[in-house]
Amino acid sequence: MPSFNDHGRIPARKLVLLALMVALSMGLHAVENMIPFLFPMPGIKLGLANIITVICLYLFQRREVLIMVVLRVILVGLIAGNFLTPGFWISGSGALISFLSMAAACRFPKFSSVGVSLVGAAAHNIGQLMMVSLLMGSKAVFYYLPWLLAWAVPMGLLTGFSAKAAIKALRNTGLDDTIEP
Repeated sequence: MPSFNDHGRIPARKLVLLALMVALSMGLHAVENMIPFLFPMPGIKLGLANIITVICLYLFQRREVLIMVVLRVILVGLIAGNFLTPGFWISGSGALISFLSMAAACRFPKFSSVGVSLVGAAAHNIGQLMMVSLLMGSKAVFYYLPWLLAWAVPMGLLTGFSAKAAIKALRNTGLDDTIEP
């Protein structure tokens, strides 16, 4: 099945699957926000929505995954009531830099879904700190980066192994045969 038809539109089946992925990532984001604060520093999260992004990078074209990520960020911002606030821009910058980094990492066969997830976790922290630095007009926030990166490793491993298991399950069902990357 081609990714886009002759009119530049996404076929209905693929569009439904992408919409489900947006909904799943939003649901995982909501679940994560319901978990009590577990970590000793602000800004550290599990990154559960990233599981869906990693899965999609192995099932869909990069442009489609970018659309999914942008939709998730916008819809979560609207639902959470922080659309266009500094928190929205910080979250969005992390998601965008993370996506771009993971999409680049996927091009290298030596990177498994776990490696891609680790790259995404680190890039997400860097993207967020870049936006905080821009908003605050200070580079001092980058002193926080080593601590965030230290936590990015276990969080990236968690999301990476979860995505790897889900991708394997999808491949066993044959669903991924109907989606052309």
